[in-house]
Amino acid sequence: MEIKDTLRISRATVSNTKKKYREESLQNALAEKPRSGQPKKYTEKHEAEVIAQACTESPDGRKRWTLTLLTEEMRKKDGFETINKESIRLILKKAKLNLG
Repeated sequence: MEIKDTLRISRATVSNTKKKYREESLQNALAEKPRSGQPKKYTEKHEAEVIAQACTESPDGRKRWTLTLLTEEMRKKDGFETINKESIRLILKKAKLNLG
């Protein structure tokens, strides 16, 4: 069985990794370089706080948490002053939690 079949990767990935190994080093061939784009804004601890808040009882008069309510509540906490609904949604999606 070939490497690509065993690791379930493409032939190009095997070729690129071998080339990187020959030209640079084993360490560089196996490690990923940082990718472009905006760095991660919230740590795993932040994400855990959002998830924990979403799992609490909803505010009085509400059946459940909404993204808007959760965002408003999280913005009251240190480190979450600029969090938005989309960030909350993505954190909950990653955790496979659904508010509705």
